Amino acid sequence: MKIEEKKYGRFILTPEKETLENIAIAVIMASYELAIPVGAGFMRNHDTHMTKEMAQEMLKGKDISHDYCSNRNEFNDVNMDYVFGRCCKTLVKVSDKYVEIMIGERDRNCQAILERTKELLK
Repeated sequence: MKIEEKKYGRFILTPEKETLENIAIAVIMASYELAIPVGAGFMRNHDTHMTKEMAQEMLKGKDISHDYCSNRNEFNDVNMDYVFGRCCKTLVKVSDKYVEIMIGERDRNCQAILERTKELLK
């Protein structure tokens, strides 16, 4: 997977031998794994492990956690605001050539999310 860094927490992930769907699933899983509950998220935190199947459901547009913002927007992007109480603040956009991610929280470690994504793709 080739990674191109843009401004303000945006990254373009281009497949080399991976599929776009697998990259998106790995990003969803990595973002969730590295997120922590914040504020009211402590009340919704279930210590749920994100499985590949759960990430696939999110990619299909299902709000698996029933949190107020873990869904797809009108452009079919996966908007991971709070998922099972964890503050993910990640937007995942899948185009026909690449996966674009935007990490919206300045305290999130973008490089750690990218490294974990690579590990999950192995």
